[in-house]
Parts: sequence; C-alpha cells; structure tokens
Amino acid sequence: MTAPHCYSSVRLERVRLAQLNPSTLQAQTGAGHGYVIDSQVLLTVGTEIEEGDEFTQKNGGGRLCASVREDDLFKRVTLSLQVCNADPVLESFLTGARLFRDGSANAIGVQAPAADTALTTAVCLEAWSRAWDGTQQGIPAVTSPNVAYHHWVFPYAHGFTVQDFDLANGITLFQFDGLGDENSAITLNGPFNDWPASIADEGGVVGAYGRFFDGATLPSATCATITVPAGS
Repeated sequence: MTAPHCYSSVRLERVRLAQLNPSTLQAQTGAGHGYVIDSQVLLTVGTEIEEGDEFTQKNGGGRLCASVREDDLFKRVTLSLQVCNADPVLESFLTGARLFRDGSANAIGVQAPAADTALTTAVCLEAWSRAWDGTQQGIPAVTSPNVAYHHWVFPYAHGFTVQDFDLANGITLFQFDGLGDENSAITLNGPFNDWPASIADEGGVVGAYGRFFDGATLPSATCATITVPAGS
C-alpha cells in the first residue's frame, strides 16, 4: 500500500459553501447559510506572489560591488470555480447577486449586483477529491475503515465575479473567479463542526488554503440551502 503522503488526487466530487459575516469573517449560523453542489466541473487554484526586493550596486570600474535578492512573499490564492448548472443560489452565495423568488420562496432567477457595489460577499469554500492509492481509493489509518478524500479548505473566499459565458448550441458553463485569504476567525472544527479532531488540535485551517485526509461521508447536494450549525 502506498504511503498516505504519496496519494494522488483524482476527481472533484463535491463543493460546499458557508456564508461568512463580511465584518467578522465568522461563519453565519442558522438556516439558509450553507450550500452544497455537485455541478462543479473545475476548481482552479493559483497563487499571488510579491516578488522580493532586489538591489544591485556597481563600483566605479563597472563591477558588482553589492547585490541583494530577497525571498518572494506569498500573498494569497486565486480561485476559479466552473460549474455546469445555471444555479442562482450559488451565484448569490459567491457574488452577492440578488435572487428572484416565486410565491413559495423558491429561487427562480438572479440578477447582478448593482453597479458600483462593493464585492464584500465572503464564504468558506470546501472541496473534496478522491485520495487515490495507485489503483483504488486509499484507506489510510486516519480514515480506516472508510475510504479517504482530500478535503480542501479555503477559509476566506471572496471577491467573486461571473466571467464571460456563451449561450449557444451546447451546455453553458459558468465560471466564478475570486480570491482566497487567511481567516483566523474560522472555528477550529470548521463551519459545519465536522473537521477531524486532529485538525482542530492543530489550530484548524486558518491559512489561505489547506487540505487534510477525510474519511467522512461526502455532504449531500440537494439543490437547497442547508443550516450552518451553532458553534461554528
């Protein structure tokens, strides 16, 4: 059996969102503040780096007298989520867009935020991919007897905007681009109180991103908002 740290990551199985209070960056608890999708096609994660300062000085003879090149600085991650559903709830969660509802309060559409609106909407974004052990889904000791997933966490995902999309003879894909930053306000066991105890013992995921092995059952995507529990 392959050592757990050598497992591959295959197939993006689920994405879950929890709305954050834009002022405190804590999870907003209660009904309607969580959402799970299985319409994800691609989640792209990049990095923003501040290049380190460089100073060079030549002497009077044109030769190097002194040279300094400082290390680069990590700033944040960039996020790009592509989905295959025209999902008004997802768009509202990510961009702050206004929902249209029918008489039964069902979301039936969406419209863009007003011009000049500050994009302060923020979520904790989580994703699951299969932890792959060469020929099968891995079962490391930390998840045994359950198969393992790579549980990806972006505790402060914000600034999402809808990118260009095509209405044509085919399936329309929607893409949302945003940023991921640190969030020291996120609870040690996550917005849904289901991060493993070993992760909570290490202080939770407060960096711009993190990942860990998870043997829990994948959250269900029901095309309806869910409750973010108390204590989050």
